[in-house]
Parts: sequence; structure tokens; C-alpha cells
Amino acid sequence: MMRKTCMFFVLLCLFTVQHVYAQEDFNDIRNDYWAKESIDYLSDSEIINGYSDGSFKPNQTITRIQTAIMITKALDLDTTNLPSIDYKDVSEDMTGYKSIAAVTKEGIFSGSNGQFMPYKPLTRAEMAVVLTSMYEIDSTWEEDFTDISSNHWAYHAIETIADYGITTGYPDKTFRPNNPTTRAQFSVFMHNVLENEAFDYSSTTDEEKSDQTTDKDDNTEDQAEESEREFTFKGIGIGDSEQTVLDVLGEPKRIDQSRKSYQWYIYSDEQKALQIGIQDNEVVAVFTNADMMEHTDGLSIHHSTNEDVFELYGEKEMDSSFGTTDTPYMVHNNSVKFYFDRHNNHILSGVYIFKNSGITSDNITSAMLSDWEKEIFEQTNSFRYKYNKNPVKHHETAATTAREHSTDMLNRDYFDHVNPDGLDPFDRMSNNGINYTTAGENIAFISGGVFESFDLYYLWVNSLGHRQTMLNENFTHLGVGLDGKDRAFYGTQNFVTPFR
Repeated sequence: MMRKTCMFFVLLCLFTVQHVYAQEDFNDIRNDYWAKESIDYLSDSEIINGYSDGSFKPNQTITRIQTAIMITKALDLDTTNLPSIDYKDVSEDMTGYKSIAAVTKEGIFSGSNGQFMPYKPLTRAEMAVVLTSMYEIDSTWEEDFTDISSNHWAYHAIETIADYGITTGYPDKTFRPNNPTTRAQFSVFMHNVLENEAFDYSSTTDEEKSDQTTDKDDNTEDQAEESEREFTFKGIGIGDSEQTVLDVLGEPKRIDQSRKSYQWYIYSDEQKALQIGIQDNEVVAVFTNADMMEHTDGLSIHHSTNEDVFELYGEKEMDSSFGTTDTPYMVHNNSVKFYFDRHNNHILSGVYIFKNSGITSDNITSAMLSDWEKEIFEQTNSFRYKYNKNPVKHHETAATTAREHSTDMLNRDYFDHVNPDGLDPFDRMSNNGINYTTAGENIAFISGGVFESFDLYYLWVNSLGHRQTMLNENFTHLGVGLDGKDRAFYGTQNFVTPFR
């Protein structure tokens, strides 16, 4: 007998401290992982640790304060009787204060414009400067990275760590200095330094500290420009070139139409949704629902909450249907929409950022709707991945059935699982030849405004019944069907487990 499951429709950021633990093996580091030896070395030395869920999170970026703590451990710096430090954004009751004071005293780290920027992701250029600031070494490097000019503020530090084999850069002969440093990269850099006999640390004098930090202090303009990149995603930010995206992320899975004048470069898979908006060879928009955002004040997808966002940017009225604020935030001439999960403690579950100028809105087209169907399918699987559910496979006939229902609702102006002819979702699936053991349907309707595919996705995520359907572990296949015109938009998801 077929079991029928019918779900009806409709649609939240704080910097949390994650406790870390030392352990022998991490559940997300395979034996053949490229940085495993270095990760194990630093973990065994209690310089870097894993998380309480047994993971290491190798691709998560490290912040400046985390780097200060780990370097203090690695060099066994004295954290007693330290002189006070005068950073406007660092207080004595802050975790890591003594480490910041220690690395500042030794001339290893310095701030900019009176700030240390503790929760800003550490860039690869900063990592090079930090490593070379610990040691008295000379470089005879005669090759250059194609993206580092001789007048770059970190040029000497970068060529030095390359000369000593601490880094080899990327295969395309770039160093990518503005990319954030990941936990895996830091592990390799630090391991290479600690194992290299040329790097023999000893405390420096005040005169030497002044010499070491001069180059960086003389380049506050470069750093100020970088600090305006408040949001980056895998190192990509608004204003980057299309070529930078291709260099960092590779070729996109496909290129989709958006509701606006840019195109979406799709880098989504079963574990994440990542869409980069490109217009005139420039990044003008980014959306992701995965933990791959780097933020200067430490906001983190899946970890921060709406209260964190309110604390940083001010409180706004919430639209509980979509799980976002009624209006976007304006940050550095960009609009930012934060999406929260109101059924999971208002955790930050996605971010959409786009330029305020030079972008126009387009009409709904059949090609756009087809692209959105693929995007919602990917977004749904990434949502299932977050909650440890198996991915669903695409079911073309279920997609056709879903699309036909969305079109019917649009043309006959109704919104219901049961159509005017009295046919419910299971009748429609059966009539189209789908034999199933379990089936379910989500529907949604949006009118007014300029929406993207993920707005529909968050409608379902923030509606408890629809959410349960999306996370139902019994479903194995999914078909998504959309239709719309002008400012009216209908969406249908048909979940099925085919009869075998």
C-alpha cells in the first residue's frame, strides 16, 4: 500500500565560542589528506586543536587572535608581567589577551590605526609577515609570484618563506596574498617553520621589533583597503574580478540566470550552495548557505545568531516567513541579507550580499525558472547534508508533475495542494506514471518584490511542516517545478521514494 504524506506551505547571527579538544584522529581528515602530517604534528604539540564533534574543519579560516594564541604556544612565549597594550578593540578580559600582548611585545604581530582586529581572518600575506617576524633570516629568492609585485607591503616576507620552502604558492605561480589562511594551510606553514633549522626563535630587541614592523606600518593604506572587505567567501569578495573567481574556485559547475542583471556562477554541490554573481567581469553578488564566509568581526554561518548581527549592525524587524529582516543591511555600499533558521535558535543559515549600484532587475523567463529549479534542488540537498540526511536524487517525472502544478496554480489563480478538479499531489503523481512507496509535496507562493531562488528555499526551511518534508530521511528522489510571471511566483517540490 502506498503511504501518503502531504505537507502544506508558507517561510534567523552572535559570535559563539566553539570549544576545542585535542585528539589523535579527526573524523574529517583522511589518512591521505595533503596536510594530515602537519595537522597531526601541531595537534600532538598542543598548538592547534580540534572541535568537540571530533572534526578539525581544515577549510575553516583562522583569525588574527587565534593565530596569536597558537604562535604563543608554539614559541612558548612568556605571558607574565607583560606591558599593557593599547588596542581599541582588545580588552584584558578577552580570551587571548595575554597572547596578543606577548606577540605584540615580541614584534611578531602589529595592529593598524590603533586596532588589532582580533576576529579578522588572517590573510596569507599577513601569515608570511608573522612567520618571518619571528626569526632573523635572509632570502636569496630569485623567482617571483605573478600576483606579488616588488612594492607589495609583504613582498620580502613572502619571498622569504618561499625561499625556505615554507610555501610553494599555487600551481599557477600565484601566492594569492589576500586570501584568508585556512586551518590546514596554517598547520602546514607552522609545521614547516618549526621543522626548519634556519628558523631558530629568540626574543628580539625593541630596535629589531621596530625594524620588522616598519614595512607593514608604512602600508596602512593597503590594509585599510583590505579591511573594507568585510565579507569574503572562500577569499572572494564584492569587486573581485571574474578571473580571480576562476583562479580561486575554478570553472563553475554551470552559469545560471538571476532575477537581476548579473549571472550566477554556480559552485554548489550536495554539501553546499555557493553562487557568485558576475556582471561585466566583476563580482557583484554572492550567496551561500554553507560555513564558508569570512567576516572581519567573526560572524559565521551555522554558528552566529541573529543577536550577533543585531549587535554589529543594529536590530531590524524580522520577516519570519523568510527568516530574514524586512529590509537588507547597508554595508560599504552593498546590501546584505542575513537568513536565519527560526526553528534552530535563529542560527545564521545563509548570506546574500550584492552591490547597490549598477544592477537592474529582469523579468521572469522560462530559462531563469529552469535554472532556479536546479538551484533549489542543490539548496535542498545542502540542507539535508547539514542535518546528516542522505542526498535525494533528481526525478524528472516528479519535476514535470511539480512544474505542471505550479503552472496550473498560476494560470487558474489558486494556491492549494488540491487543484480545482479535486486532484491531490498523489493523484497527479500516479496519473503521470510515478509508482512510489512514500511521497510528499511542498508548495509556495511569492508575490511582489524581486526574489531569487533561495528566497523560496528559505520559505520552506522556516516553515516547520515543509522543513520536515525536506528532511524526511525516507525520501530518495526530488523533482522541483516552478512557474511565474510579472511579480507572481509559484514553486512546487515533489518528494518520492519510487516503488521497487
